[in-house]
Amino acid sequence: CCILFGLFPGLLKPVLPLQSDLHVYTVSGVLMASALVIGGIILFALLSKQLEKENLLQEKLGELARRFGLAVARPAVLLWQLLSTAWLAVADFTGRVLTALYRGSFRLLQRLDYRPGKSGPFLTINFSNIDFDIVLVMLIFGIILVALFSIQFGLQAFTG
Repeated sequence: CCILFGLFPGLLKPVLPLQSDLHVYTVSGVLMASALVIGGIILFALLSKQLEKENLLQEKLGELARRFGLAVARPAVLLWQLLSTAWLAVADFTGRVLTALYRGSFRLLQRLDYRPGKSGPFLTINFSNIDFDIVLVMLIFGIILVALFSIQFGLQAFTG
Protein backbone atom coordinates (compact mmCIF):
# COMPACT_ATOMS: atom_id res chain seq x y z
CA CYS A 1 0.00 0.00 0.00
CA CYS A 2 2.81 2.41 0.90
CA ILE A 3 4.70 1.57 -2.28
CA LEU A 4 1.53 1.99 -4.35
CA PHE A 5 0.75 5.43 -2.89
CA GLY A 6 4.44 6.38 -3.11
CA LEU A 7 4.55 5.65 -6.81
CA PHE A 8 1.08 6.99 -7.59
CA PRO A 9 0.27 9.72 -5.02
CA GLY A 10 -2.58 10.95 -7.19
CA LEU A 11 -4.69 8.05 -5.90
CA LEU A 12 -4.88 9.84 -2.52
CA LYS A 13 -6.20 13.11 -3.96
CA PRO A 14 -9.92 12.16 -3.74
CA VAL A 15 -9.67 11.29 -0.03
CA LEU A 16 -7.69 14.37 1.04
CA PRO A 17 -9.62 17.08 2.89
CA LEU A 18 -10.47 20.29 1.03
CA GLN A 19 -9.38 18.75 -2.29
CA SER A 20 -5.89 20.25 -1.87
CA ASP A 21 -3.34 20.24 -4.64
CA LEU A 22 -1.08 17.26 -4.35
CA HIS A 23 2.50 18.19 -5.18
CA VAL A 24 4.42 15.36 -3.58
CA TYR A 25 7.54 15.40 -5.68
CA THR A 26 9.38 18.59 -6.64
CA VAL A 27 12.65 18.80 -8.49
CA SER A 28 14.40 20.36 -5.50
CA GLY A 29 13.00 17.71 -3.13
CA VAL A 30 14.11 14.84 -5.35
CA LEU A 31 17.58 16.39 -5.71
CA MET A 32 17.87 16.88 -1.94
CA ALA A 33 16.83 13.26 -1.23
CA SER A 34 19.24 11.96 -3.86
CA ALA A 35 22.08 14.05 -2.40
CA LEU A 36 21.39 12.66 1.09
CA VAL A 37 21.39 9.06 -0.16
CA ILE A 38 24.60 9.52 -2.17
CA GLY A 39 26.25 11.31 0.79
CA GLY A 40 25.31 8.44 3.09
CA ILE A 41 26.80 5.89 0.69
CA ILE A 42 30.04 7.90 0.40
CA LEU A 43 30.33 8.31 4.17
CA PHE A 44 29.74 4.59 4.70
CA ALA A 45 32.42 3.73 2.15
CA LEU A 46 34.92 6.14 3.76
CA LEU A 47 34.22 5.07 7.34
CA SER A 48 33.89 1.29 6.80
CA LYS A 49 37.47 0.70 8.07
CA GLN A 50 36.66 2.68 11.21
CA LEU A 51 33.51 0.60 11.71
CA GLU A 52 35.59 -2.59 11.51
CA LYS A 53 37.94 -1.21 14.19
CA GLU A 54 34.98 -0.38 16.38
CA ASN A 55 33.64 -3.88 15.84
CA LEU A 56 36.94 -5.32 17.13
CA LEU A 57 36.81 -2.91 20.06
CA GLN A 58 33.25 -4.03 20.82
CA GLU A 59 34.34 -7.66 20.77
CA LYS A 60 37.19 -6.93 23.20
CA LEU A 61 34.85 -4.94 25.45
CA GLY A 62 32.32 -7.78 25.24
CA GLU A 63 34.93 -10.29 26.39
CA LEU A 64 35.97 -7.98 29.23
CA ALA A 65 32.32 -7.50 30.24
CA ARG A 66 31.75 -11.28 30.16
CA ARG A 67 34.73 -11.89 32.43
CA PHE A 68 33.70 -9.07 34.75
CA GLY A 69 30.11 -10.34 34.70
CA LEU A 70 31.24 -13.82 35.70
CA ALA A 71 33.40 -12.35 38.45
CA VAL A 72 30.39 -10.45 39.78
CA ALA A 73 27.74 -13.07 39.07
CA ARG A 74 29.37 -15.96 40.92
CA PRO A 75 29.55 -14.15 44.28
CA ALA A 76 26.07 -12.73 43.72
CA VAL A 77 24.65 -16.22 43.14
CA LEU A 78 26.46 -17.54 46.22
CA LEU A 79 25.12 -14.63 48.27
CA TRP A 80 21.62 -15.29 46.96
CA GLN A 81 21.88 -18.98 47.87
CA LEU A 82 23.13 -18.08 51.34
CA LEU A 83 20.32 -15.57 51.92
CA SER A 84 17.62 -17.86 50.57
CA THR A 85 18.90 -20.77 52.69
CA ALA A 86 18.92 -18.52 55.76
CA TRP A 87 15.42 -17.28 54.95
CA LEU A 88 14.15 -20.84 54.56
CA ALA A 89 15.72 -21.77 57.89
CA VAL A 90 14.02 -18.79 59.58
CA ALA A 91 10.68 -19.69 57.96
CA ASP A 92 11.06 -23.32 59.05
CA PHE A 93 11.96 -22.28 62.61
CA THR A 94 9.01 -19.87 62.73
CA GLY A 95 6.68 -22.63 61.52
CA ARG A 96 7.95 -25.01 64.18
CA VAL A 97 7.55 -22.37 66.92
CA LEU A 98 4.01 -21.53 65.82
CA THR A 99 3.11 -25.22 65.67
CA ALA A 100 4.51 -25.74 69.17
CA LEU A 101 2.55 -22.71 70.47
CA TYR A 102 -0.64 -23.98 68.87
CA ARG A 103 -0.22 -27.49 70.29
CA GLY A 104 0.75 -26.14 73.71
CA SER A 105 -2.26 -23.85 73.91
CA PHE A 106 -4.50 -26.68 72.73
CA ARG A 107 -3.14 -28.98 75.45
CA LEU A 108 -3.61 -26.21 78.05
CA LEU A 109 -7.24 -25.80 77.07
CA GLN A 110 -7.69 -29.57 77.19
CA ARG A 111 -6.33 -29.64 80.76
CA LEU A 112 -8.57 -26.74 81.75
CA ASP A 113 -11.53 -28.26 79.92
CA TYR A 114 -14.93 -27.25 81.14
CA ARG A 115 -16.94 -30.26 82.29
CA PRO A 116 -20.29 -29.27 83.78
CA GLY A 117 -21.76 -31.11 86.74
CA LYS A 118 -24.83 -33.29 86.76
CA SER A 119 -27.44 -31.13 88.52
CA GLY A 120 -28.41 -27.73 89.93
CA PRO A 121 -25.99 -24.83 89.78
CA PHE A 122 -23.23 -27.21 88.72
CA LEU A 123 -24.81 -27.32 85.23
CA THR A 124 -23.90 -23.63 84.72
CA ILE A 125 -20.79 -23.12 86.83
CA ASN A 126 -18.18 -25.80 87.28
CA PHE A 127 -16.70 -24.99 90.68
CA SER A 128 -14.32 -27.92 90.49
CA ASN A 129 -12.71 -26.58 87.32
CA ILE A 130 -12.93 -22.79 87.64
CA ASP A 131 -9.49 -22.36 85.99
CA PHE A 132 -11.07 -22.87 82.57
CA ASP A 133 -13.48 -19.99 83.17
CA ILE A 134 -10.68 -17.68 84.32
CA VAL A 135 -8.46 -18.47 81.32
CA LEU A 136 -11.39 -18.01 78.96
CA VAL A 137 -12.29 -14.61 80.45
CA MET A 138 -8.63 -13.50 80.33
CA LEU A 139 -8.39 -14.55 76.68
CA ILE A 140 -11.56 -12.64 75.75
CA PHE A 141 -10.44 -9.51 77.63
CA GLY A 142 -7.02 -9.73 75.95
CA ILE A 143 -8.60 -9.81 72.51
CA ILE A 144 -10.85 -6.86 73.41
CA LEU A 145 -7.86 -4.93 74.76
CA VAL A 146 -5.84 -5.48 71.58
CA ALA A 147 -8.81 -4.40 69.44
CA LEU A 148 -9.36 -1.22 71.52
CA PHE A 149 -5.66 -0.30 71.44
CA SER A 150 -5.51 -0.76 67.68
CA ILE A 151 -8.61 1.42 67.22
CA GLN A 152 -7.40 4.12 69.61
CA PHE A 153 -3.71 4.28 68.75
CA GLY A 154 -3.45 2.42 65.44
CA LEU A 155 -0.86 -0.19 64.73
CA GLN A 156 1.89 2.12 66.05
CA ALA A 157 1.08 0.97 69.59
CA PHE A 158 2.15 -2.57 68.69
CA THR A 159 5.02 -1.89 66.29
CA GLY A 160 6.89 0.54 68.46
